[in-house]
Amino acid sequence: MNRNMESSKKSVGESRERFLASIERLTGLLLDRLAQTPGGKLMDETETRMLGSVVMRSFGIWEKALKGGPRDKQSEQKLGKLGKLRKIFLENTDRED
Repeated sequence: MNRNMESSKKSVGESRERFLASIERLTGLLLDRLAQTPGGKLMDETETRMLGSVVMRSFGIWEKALKGGPRDKQSEQKLGKLGKLRKIFLENTDRED
């Protein structure tokens, strides 16, 4: 029974790490996509706002996943990175409005 619990915990940990890596990649891709549209020339205003909304949601999911897991040096660094990305994103979107 103990072996099954250890295996289950390891599986959950690996799944969590894959999820965190996926949401980090998604957020990066979304930010890159927004950066490729200077002044909204490739997307109209509605599309840009919608993509910005998805970015904000992915920030929230990423942050919630990081805070819900074990608190180690790596997760603290990622939370710091996330905070900086969110701040930069919000500053840039405020300037465009």
